[in-house]
Amino acid sequence: MAPRFVFPRTLRDLAEDHQDNRLCAQNPIDIASLRPSELEEFVKGVSFDLSDKELFCVEEQDVFDRLYSLVHGFSSLTPSCKFNLVESLRLNLSVLLPNVDSVSRLSQGEDGDSQVLVRVGSHRNAFKIYTFFLFSVILAEESNTSSNNNSKLRDSNSSSSRNAYSLFEKATLLKDSETKCALCRIIGACATKYHYLAQSCASIMHLVHKYDFVVTHIADAVSDAEKKYADGSLAISLIREIGRANPKDYVKDTAGAENVGHLMVELADRLPKLLSTNIGLLVLHFGGESYKIRNALVAVLGKLVAKAFKDVEGLSTKSVHLRTKQAMLEILVERCRDVSAYTRSRVLQVWAELCEEHSVSIGLWNEVAKVAAGRLEDKGALVRKSALNLLIMMLQHNPFGPQLRIASFEATLEQYKKKLKELEPDITSESVPDAMPFESDTSNGDGEIDDANSGVTPKQQESLTDSCLSNMEENVIQKDSALPDVGNLEQTRVLVASLEAGLRFSKCIAAAMPTLVQLMASSSATDVEHTILLLMRCRQFQIDGSESCLRKMLPLVFSQDKSIYEAVENAFITIYIRKNAVETAKNLLNLAIESNIGDLAALEFIVGVLVSQGDITTAAISVLWDFFCFNVSGTTAEQSRGALSVLCMAAKSHPEILGLHLQDIIDIGFGRWAKTDPLLARTACIALQRLSHEDKKKLLSSIGSRVFTTLQNLVTGCWLPENIWYAAADRAIAAIYTIHPTPETLVADLVKKSLSSVFDYSGGEDLQNEIDGGNASVLTTVEVAKLSRYLFVVSHVAMHQLVYIESCHRKIQKQKVGKEKEVEDQTEQVNGTKPGETPKENGISAELGLAVSEDAILDMLSERAEKEIVSASLEEKNLIGHCAPFLSKLCRNFSLMQKHPVLQASGMLALCRFMIIDANFCKANLQLLFTVVESAPSEIVRSNCTIALGDLAVRFPNLLEPWTENMYSRLQDPSVSVRKNAVLVLSHLILNDMMKVKGYIYEMAVRLEDDEERISNLARLFFHELSKKGSNPVYNLLPDILGKLSNQNLQRESFCNIMQFLIGSIKKDKQMEALVEKLCNRFSGDTDIRQWEHISYCLSQLAFTEKGIKKLMELFKTYERVLSEDSVMEHFKAIINKSKKFAKPELKVCIEEFEDKLNKFHMEKKEQEVTARNAQIHQQKIGGTEDFAVTQNSKEDKAESDATEEGEVIDPSCEGASPSENDVPNSGHVDSDECSGASSELTEEAEQEDVEDQSPESLIPSLTKIVGTLGPKSRSIEIIEACLIKGMSVARFDFSGFDGDYHQETIDNLRTAIRNTKKLCAVMLDTVGPEIQVCNKGAKPIELKADDHVTITSDVDIEPSAEMLAVNYDRLAEIVKKGDTIFLGQYLFTGSETTSVWLEVLETRGQDVICLVKNSATLAGFMFTVHVAHVRIELPTLTDYDKKLRAFLKAQKLHETQIFAKIETVEGLKQFDEILHEADGVILCRGNLGIDLPPEKKSALHKCNMVGKPAIVTRVVDSMTENLRPTRAEATDVANAVLDGTDGILLGAETLRGLYPVEAIKTVGRMCAEAESVYNQALHFKRALKYLGEPMSHAESVASSAVRAAIKVRAAIIVVFTSSGGAARLVAKYRPTMPVFAVVSNLLRTKSLKWTFTSSSQVRQLLGVRGVYPFLARPIVATSGESSEESGLKMAFAHGKSLGLLKPNDQVVIFQKVGDSSVVKIVEYEG
Repeated sequence: MAPRFVFPRTLRDLAEDHQDNRLCAQNPIDIASLRPSELEEFVKGVSFDLSDKELFCVEEQDVFDRLYSLVHGFSSLTPSCKFNLVESLRLNLSVLLPNVDSVSRLSQGEDGDSQVLVRVGSHRNAFKIYTFFLFSVILAEESNTSSNNNSKLRDSNSSSSRNAYSLFEKATLLKDSETKCALCRIIGACATKYHYLAQSCASIMHLVHKYDFVVTHIADAVSDAEKKYADGSLAISLIREIGRANPKDYVKDTAGAENVGHLMVELADRLPKLLSTNIGLLVLHFGGESYKIRNALVAVLGKLVAKAFKDVEGLSTKSVHLRTKQAMLEILVERCRDVSAYTRSRVLQVWAELCEEHSVSIGLWNEVAKVAAGRLEDKGALVRKSALNLLIMMLQHNPFGPQLRIASFEATLEQYKKKLKELEPDITSESVPDAMPFESDTSNGDGEIDDANSGVTPKQQESLTDSCLSNMEENVIQKDSALPDVGNLEQTRVLVASLEAGLRFSKCIAAAMPTLVQLMASSSATDVEHTILLLMRCRQFQIDGSESCLRKMLPLVFSQDKSIYEAVENAFITIYIRKNAVETAKNLLNLAIESNIGDLAALEFIVGVLVSQGDITTAAISVLWDFFCFNVSGTTAEQSRGALSVLCMAAKSHPEILGLHLQDIIDIGFGRWAKTDPLLARTACIALQRLSHEDKKKLLSSIGSRVFTTLQNLVTGCWLPENIWYAAADRAIAAIYTIHPTPETLVADLVKKSLSSVFDYSGGEDLQNEIDGGNASVLTTVEVAKLSRYLFVVSHVAMHQLVYIESCHRKIQKQKVGKEKEVEDQTEQVNGTKPGETPKENGISAELGLAVSEDAILDMLSERAEKEIVSASLEEKNLIGHCAPFLSKLCRNFSLMQKHPVLQASGMLALCRFMIIDANFCKANLQLLFTVVESAPSEIVRSNCTIALGDLAVRFPNLLEPWTENMYSRLQDPSVSVRKNAVLVLSHLILNDMMKVKGYIYEMAVRLEDDEERISNLARLFFHELSKKGSNPVYNLLPDILGKLSNQNLQRESFCNIMQFLIGSIKKDKQMEALVEKLCNRFSGDTDIRQWEHISYCLSQLAFTEKGIKKLMELFKTYERVLSEDSVMEHFKAIINKSKKFAKPELKVCIEEFEDKLNKFHMEKKEQEVTARNAQIHQQKIGGTEDFAVTQNSKEDKAESDATEEGEVIDPSCEGASPSENDVPNSGHVDSDECSGASSELTEEAEQEDVEDQSPESLIPSLTKIVGTLGPKSRSIEIIEACLIKGMSVARFDFSGFDGDYHQETIDNLRTAIRNTKKLCAVMLDTVGPEIQVCNKGAKPIELKADDHVTITSDVDIEPSAEMLAVNYDRLAEIVKKGDTIFLGQYLFTGSETTSVWLEVLETRGQDVICLVKNSATLAGFMFTVHVAHVRIELPTLTDYDKKLRAFLKAQKLHETQIFAKIETVEGLKQFDEILHEADGVILCRGNLGIDLPPEKKSALHKCNMVGKPAIVTRVVDSMTENLRPTRAEATDVANAVLDGTDGILLGAETLRGLYPVEAIKTVGRMCAEAESVYNQALHFKRALKYLGEPMSHAESVASSAVRAAIKVRAAIIVVFTSSGGAARLVAKYRPTMPVFAVVSNLLRTKSLKWTFTSSSQVRQLLGVRGVYPFLARPIVATSGESSEESGLKMAFAHGKSLGLLKPNDQVVIFQKVGDSSVVKIVEYEG
């Protein structure tokens, strides 16, 4: 490393010796002693070294000495020598300057890398040396400025130049070329020859800023002066002047900025050498705010790079040229991320120009392509357009060949790599095959291939690449053929590197295909047009995936934008329509074969247009017929079908196309080829529908009977596959109704044949008698597939009959109108009446109503005919009407429908069609339809029903109006398909005013944040279209949506996104001003803080006008009370800041006063809170905290009433109310048919001293928490105390048994035990939830013997016995079938055969289920639970008991109660992710799950661990119910649960009715502790971090750091200070191996000097989290001088010491919040 350079005081100081090893002149040369020729050679040598060597050569001692000598004697140098020296110094400095920032960033990212440090040091040294020598030159030149200039000449020049500049202001003079040239010469001479630079620059810049037309002329003058006098001083001065300008000035003067930018571009075009050497003066403006200047700089760099590639004016030496060019290219790449869309667009345009001029090297080609592909997703439409054009240009001018298929590239590349290995056998594989040209020895350091070393010229290289790539396909097919010989080793290396670059380019373009598909759906027509052009170019170069992407443009033919349609049409013609008719036909038929339904509709439209325009010629039509008729050799059945499809599309605009080949359509379409390709028959049916009127008559007269027989056989036959038959039958029935003169007679036979193929009945009467007689066997003896087909046929015929009746009605009306017109014309001719007059007889008829009666009769007949389709008013029902009752009963047979999903789909589809036809039938079956749409397991059925609901709402709006809410509920369906169809249906109904909106529209708003992007986009489109209707209904609906969304369980981010989008659709200022008043008035009606936050957020999103902000000020009284909340205040601050930007001065003053008012009011509210807190502290100091305890036993009733009155509920589980009124209900928002709810609430908030002073008598048994169920064997005070001492953290109360008084007594005992032991304990209330139960009121034991029969009935009045068991579910017989398994017992199937029974269903009789007993068992107790294996049972989400509990919970405002979801069924596991998202914790009921599947807990536990929610496992030591010790398998089970990550173990029967409850808790605690000793915390820590990803949230980062620090220093405990418990949960999430002591801040709230503690519930809720041991911090007296953290830390240390966890010199990690920052500290416990 060279010695460092230190700035000396003077230049002479560099020649002195220094002792600190700094760089100085050791051997200076006296240049005064040199002769002129020697001096000139000396200067040239220094200049050559500076330009040809590295930039850092100035550090070399020899170069430094010579350079010092020249600068020291600078005044004695000749002008040419001075110029050469200064140019060399300035050139190197300009190249070095742009790299300084990148090197400094590199040094920051590579700490400790010696090579990087050396490089940074060299840059710093060189930068200082160049700067110092240039500065010294400037000082020398200024001191030697000649003072002998002629003052008169200067005055003369000044006068001439002033006149010239004044003439430049006149545009008319500059149009004369001679005048312009003369003025340019004057300016050039004055500035250059007579050194009038400063004044000239000032005048020129003034002109440029003021007049845009002078820019090109000024550039000409500067260029002419440089060429004439060989002096670029004027241009350099202008560049310096622009560079010195303040960037902020250009922001204000936009016109001047544009002119200055234009001047820079013009100078770059004329004087590239001067601009390139001085570009460093201009690049600083890239940091300015004026995008116009940045645009101009980008254009300048583009021109300079293009000139550099062409080596215009011989830009310096080769190495300097390459370094300068590379630096400019790097700047252009960097500018692609500019903040301004205009600049980003301009950069991409410059890159496109460079590509067109072949000025982008192969080494940089892929980087530019990657940038362009990334900009396709830019938010600016202008940028996307430029990116698309750039990619088009890159494809057009790519250096890799005419086709870019990835497979061809890879194959050819592999072969040339093998050849390269053969050419260099002695070189290791690492050095050559995979080396890129800019990494290998052939690189020149600029990303270009060094042609001098490789021996291949660019033209040779291009020809080699193209020749190889053009023959790739032959090389792939003929692998043994010899590769083209490209020459020697270096040439082969070049080709391999080029092929690798081409492969990367092809992959880059192919990877952009999904983005291009999205752009084709853009609302911007420019995006669509240029995307299509790019895809066409991609297809031309055979880019992978371009063909399939182009097909997705077909639906755009329906676009209302003419430019988009024309772009699609032109692209279609270019791609698929050829001059050769055969090629055109092949393209079209292949397109028809491969297109989906949506694309076929678009293809049909565009084919019809092109046929009409003549673009698809008659020759192409003829070739298509040849393909269809198999006249072309090698034609397949699929191609024949495709040809017929295209012909049908063409026939839509020209029906005569099909008339000449009727016989071919029948013979081929329904002949043997139809069996080869069954879809051919469907296409032939479509062709028959498209026949012209004359061709239909011709067909009826010639081969009509044959055609109709064929169509009937197509429908009733079985030769078509199941999946194709439905589509073919649909078209066949449509063809019959289109062609046949009386189709009702033909389809009647069709229905009869279809019916006879299903049922062995002579007619419909027998079938109806069987149904009416209740013979259900008829529904199970038929073949499901045939029944499905029959239902399809009869319903389809019914729909077509309805359409046929309407068409006949219209036809009669049309004939009537025609006859009336003929009579009117004849009357005019006979009577001579005028066309506008009406004959007197007609007027009389109209008055008598005779004319109207004819229309009424016609309408009545039409209506009657429609009714008779499904249900006739006559005694004898028609053919289709016979099916309606059967269909209705069939669809109500849910058990049969669930067994046969296909039958349910066909049945419900037929039912919906019948409902659309007949209003009475619709009304009778509407409830059935909604039942199915809500409960059907098949999403296909639910989707079909949802679509049918839309049709019904159009046809019978009055019938559907009461069911509006149910229709909106489909938006919440778990199926993506159903939700999507619901959005589409409701959008259609609402936008066409067929359905009311208010009250339910919030459901559609929620879909704006749907997880499925397609649904979210549809919802956005709906609201966008809704906002265009009338006066924007969104404005009127917004307050209602706000209120409903605030009550939904939405995440804050989702709510904000929804409201931001909706408010953004409101554009009118008046509506915005009215919304201000509406939203402010909502503050007075809401008391929930969350509602306040939502309303204030919506206010902050409004676009405030002057009237709007004034109205906000006027309504201050409505929201003043909510300003105490910080979150609300933040939103008001956002409003203030936004309003200041547009406000006028006088309004701005008012806004500032309003801001002061808001801040003052907010601070007053805060001061009131502080005062109240100080008052409480003072009261504590006088009387002690016990005087303020609001839950004293002596004051329980009063405390409860106060809490209710003040909005604070204290200790709901221990306040003396009965459990039936006071316990926590089942979770309503978790899927409760799959999981019953359990919630944990914490107890005994009154005993403040007891909470603080923990008992030191027992150690912590384990980090895993133990939940014990209190019951008959464990409800005494003594037993509960023992359980608490042995480690029970949570007490569970099972509300499925015992009454309220029983549980209240147990809760009282628990309270007493807590006081006695001074142990905290949480309460978990396990509600009943949805269950099938057997109620044994007498509690008599029921003995069931194996192989006996027992009947399960729904008659609950029957007393349970060994022969008869009554359940509380009346549909059990409907959902079970023979062979099903039913488990029954008090605690379900535990594995112990003596306490639960296993039943097998033998048969069902009405409401009774007869079962076989599989094992002997004795059922004892009041209640037994029933579980049917593998059968989903529809039960209400909440029982009446649960609803009663929930109502009480809401009334008491228990907002802090946590909900734990108990997973008991397979459905619960399937929807585990949704449940976990909603619940506060999870209980995995392994016993219940074990009935339907093997124990599944590992994945569920892992998910809970990753999101940091507690997971509790049940049923692990069942044998301890009757035994003192668990089995080995159970011990292993407990250990596995701990190792899998459970937070707690729940003991049910073991402590509820077990013989050893205390021993069970103790044993489980010891087993958990043993398993925890081998728990792999490091692995869990890594998984948690990986799950979170980056960037992590602030809280997660600090919490994980705390755990990591504790592990590293082997801390004894972790102390966490928290107020809500969130920080402790975050720390526990990472499973530290030591206990976590959570010190919860003791918060108190007051109202009228009544105090309540509010943090006890947070303490107890933490008792369910693994490893966390919480306690409540003591309130701190203000005068004690001790902070709450210090007090809490002392408590934690004392508690840890008492438990034996802390000893002197132990390390303790502390996690606390200081101000707004979270801090982790490590302290040493001193004892």
